[in-house]
Amino acid sequence: MKNNNISVGIIENNIYKESFIPYSSNCDVYANVNLDWIFEVVQEVAATHSTVLDSSIFDLQKMGLTWVISREIVEIFKYPKWREKIFVETWANKPFRRVLVPRIIEAKNENGELLFKATTLWAIIDLETQKPIEPNKILDIFGFPQVSKNEKFFLHKRDIINETNPIISKRKPNINYSDTDFNHHVNNISYIRWALRSMPNKYRNDYIIKKIDVSWLKQTFLNDNIEIITTSEDINALKQDNATFYHKLLRKEDDEKTLSVFEAKSIWEKRKN
Repeated sequence: MKNNNISVGIIENNIYKESFIPYSSNCDVYANVNLDWIFEVVQEVAATHSTVLDSSIFDLQKMGLTWVISREIVEIFKYPKWREKIFVETWANKPFRRVLVPRIIEAKNENGELLFKATTLWAIIDLETQKPIEPNKILDIFGFPQVSKNEKFFLHKRDIINETNPIISKRKPNINYSDTDFNHHVNNISYIRWALRSMPNKYRNDYIIKKIDVSWLKQTFLNDNIEIITTSEDINALKQDNATFYHKLLRKEDDEKTLSVFEAKSIWEKRKN
């Protein structure tokens, strides 16, 4: 099925296309979509594309495997508005660093204006060993896209958070049943919501994220004891028009040690609306 005029389905070069419309529950007080909705769209379009190609989480689970996302970088050029129809395209690249499968997602409005772009890294995990496997054999079986817009893929290493950064906030999120997903662990979007909730409400009214780089380092489960810590290199970052924050989710282990399970770097700017 290849048709450049369709709104849902495979188009040229094994690219998958789908349209989305945000509801009022997906938007903030300015009628801009919330950041977590963008992450939801990214996850949904990636999952649907894999399903179309018989390589969904459920297909892999039958083989004792599953998909997990390890990293996502989202650049937002213009936040979609309430009821604004957007067109999202996604495509995969050949494996990166042996075990990682890159996937690119771009969203445009009806005028063809680029709204946001996400660069994601996925891995196929063996459910028994909980370790990633080299994906080539599985991708060949499912016929996963090998043709893409970006044949040469490179992604810089994530920033290491400086432990001496001034602390902006600390919160202990409650993990609810609704935070879990198909893999029976905490859904990756819940981490994004916890990071956002660590920021003061007034700041979020006045400022908005223009870029965020997130890394999911370990799985988290329903009864885990977790804490989200937000820091910045500048103690006065909340007063700046452009600021960078670092978010780390820590899990307390049985031996009372803490383990970093999620880290993110968010870059903010003053709202223009």
